[in-house]
Amino acid sequence: MLLKRTRAICHDFIEGANRIILVTSIVAQAVFLGYYGYLIYQNVDHLFYLIGYSVMAGLSLAAFIVYLVSQGNKRKEKFKDARLYLKLASYLVHGVTLVFSTIELTQYGRSDLKILLLAISFLTLSLQIILHLVFAYLRKYARLFSKAIRLDTNADKIAGAKTFKGGLAGFVDLAATKIASKYEAPEAPTDKDEIYLEERARVHSQRVAEKKEESEDTSEENIESLKRHWQVIKENLFKKKTDKKALPPPPEDE
Repeated sequence: MLLKRTRAICHDFIEGANRIILVTSIVAQAVFLGYYGYLIYQNVDHLFYLIGYSVMAGLSLAAFIVYLVSQGNKRKEKFKDARLYLKLASYLVHGVTLVFSTIELTQYGRSDLKILLLAISFLTLSLQIILHLVFAYLRKYARLFSKAIRLDTNADKIAGAKTFKGGLAGFVDLAATKIASKYEAPEAPTDKDEIYLEERARVHSQRVAEKKEESEDTSEENIESLKRHWQVIKENLFKKKTDKKALPPPPEDE
């Protein structure tokens, strides 16, 4: 495998980002479960808020449990999408809870403890969303970088081209495989990341070709300009020499 250390680091980075997101999710969920308990206890006499906070707590806990269960299936694409939707649902539930809590403060009075818990919950949710976005972005491009290396190097084919087995028959088969690969149409990528990488490679190739054409046009213009200038220099230089030869000798003094 070519560039195995680079690809291993990319894999470790992705796994580390996943662990950080999971840990922050657990901490945030613990904070909000405690906050839900406090809100439910404080609103025993207010039926509307009691039902609202109870429903929010149930939805939040259910989404978090399903999210944890889906972690064991993180290599499957369908569970990857499910985890994203569950995270978005969890953020929505927590955001609605904070809105309800803020409205409650304006209706039933404020206290230092209520304001403190609201601020902690708000900061926890904000930090969780920021970390999720940042690490999701970095994780995406680390994954694309690893796949791009694999596609560019095509490690299996390159490694197979270095050695052959079976003596003369193996050598002939290896040569035939190389020749046949030139005439076989490449398989179209089916993975979303590979399709994205192929599209980016096509766009990059077009940009490089355009820059190369511009550079060639500039070089041709410079050459033509140099020829014109050299022609002007030669014409003026030889003209001066011809003029000097054509001048009559000065008259003699009597």
